[in-house]
Amino acid sequence: MPPESEQHERITRPLEVGRPHDDLPVRAEGSLAGVPLRETELAVRDKLLSIEEEEHQTYVRRLRPGILYAIIAWALFSVVDWIAVRFVEPSASLARIVGLRGIGVLTSLVTLACFYKRPMPSRMLAQAADFFGYTTISILITLMTLEFRGLDSPYASGIVTVIICRSIIMPDNYKRAFVLLGGPTFAYPVTIGVAALVDPRIAAQVHDTEALGMFLLSLCFILTAYAFTLVGGHTVWALRRQVYEARNIGRYKLKRLIGSGGMGQVWLAWHAGLKRDVAIKVMQPEAHADGSSAVARFEREVRATSELAHPNTVRLFDYGVTADGLWFYAMEHLVGADLSTVVAREGPLAPERAAHIGSQIARALAEAHARGIVHRDIKPQNVFVTELYGERDFVKVLDFGVAKLAKGEAEATLTNTGLMLGTPHYVSPEAASGKPTGPASDIYSLGCVLYFLLTGGPPFEGRAAGTLLFAHTTLVPDPPSSRAPSPIPEGLEQLVLRCLAKAPEDRPRSMTDVAAALVEIEGAHAAGRPAFEAPSLEIAS
Repeated sequence: MPPESEQHERITRPLEVGRPHDDLPVRAEGSLAGVPLRETELAVRDKLLSIEEEEHQTYVRRLRPGILYAIIAWALFSVVDWIAVRFVEPSASLARIVGLRGIGVLTSLVTLACFYKRPMPSRMLAQAADFFGYTTISILITLMTLEFRGLDSPYASGIVTVIICRSIIMPDNYKRAFVLLGGPTFAYPVTIGVAALVDPRIAAQVHDTEALGMFLLSLCFILTAYAFTLVGGHTVWALRRQVYEARNIGRYKLKRLIGSGGMGQVWLAWHAGLKRDVAIKVMQPEAHADGSSAVARFEREVRATSELAHPNTVRLFDYGVTADGLWFYAMEHLVGADLSTVVAREGPLAPERAAHIGSQIARALAEAHARGIVHRDIKPQNVFVTELYGERDFVKVLDFGVAKLAKGEAEATLTNTGLMLGTPHYVSPEAASGKPTGPASDIYSLGCVLYFLLTGGPPFEGRAAGTLLFAHTTLVPDPPSSRAPSPIPEGLEQLVLRCLAKAPEDRPRSMTDVAAALVEIEGAHAAGRPAFEAPSLEIAS
């Protein structure tokens, strides 16, 4: 293991652009070398499961429009029914045939509703609806053949169309297609066999050599279409499966998209060497149209994150550019939710829990400030809560994309999407008014986040960005206790309001002081004191 000084050098050395960085520090929860066989098997299994899940999502998404187009085509074939009855077989009942078409429309609408179900239907339910919908259509076509000439009806060719269209919409492996396409295929002979037992007219046709020959000829076409779609569909499915498995960024095999924003997408990926999942952030191709500003922001995020080693800051593993010019970086994959999701799901948090989460955010930002890095976009969506090292509510601070890396860096006011630096609900007064930002700006934003955790909403509500910016620069927020569903200790409320002071010099002196105050508040609760005392807190001079 390299000495501590060497590790520190590797952490703080700036990244070079244009090549991946294998020497970035990796602080893993456990050993990455010599992974036990069982863990490797589980990791491979998880990888395969994720591919299966992506295939299922593709299956549902492709069948939705496929069924919709099939409904339209099925209804339009009523014109063909009219022509057939009017000019070819006047003895057939147009009303019955059109009635069968109406049943088909209703059945297909029920199938379509199943595929639009929220959440997305399970694999078993989706395949059951698929089988039911297309098999029912095949049965209805067979009933039309019985109405229109019986065994020698030209309507039987419609079943060939159903089989081919279903295979084109969603090619499947031969095992699954054997069942899903088998329903529409064998519905024809089975329905004819049942009709021959109960309908004397069809029974008589079975003994008619010409009619029986036409039936067998139609059955041969149907079975041939079934066989070819099994083989062809499996071939297409296998090629698509290879694309899923081979899709990669550098040495990382992409598994599924887990998030996206204005500048990039975040993918869950598999690193075969580490035998573990990682999160890959990839710059959107359209972001390159913004020129060097998008790339500079992307690099800023990489540089800022790579320089930080605090356990409450997301860890960055690798960074580089692919051969086709795609910028990316790899970071640890976290399982949990951001604070916005946590509060939406659970409501305002208990004061001691809010203090515990806030103290971790403050410690992570204290390290960043000590290295001259100001985050400038602290908000609930950029704070992730997971379970790590056996600790619940373990915080990870994310997204240093608009970070200010050094005192001499130019003060940016716009992101690549043209939005003001930061988020209006959590932006500091100085950022809102276009003034220089510093560590005190992060303190203000953390105060907004603590306010959100305690009350379930930000200090100032509203949709218009201008209204929010005006509020941050001029208005005094209501005390959190006036909006919180449960009592807030006086010390915690005072700390939040100090963080929300309009003037940077009226806020706590440093993020380290904020962290210490929150720890003191949390400790007071753990000691069982009836109320939190206001911690001593120096104001920036």
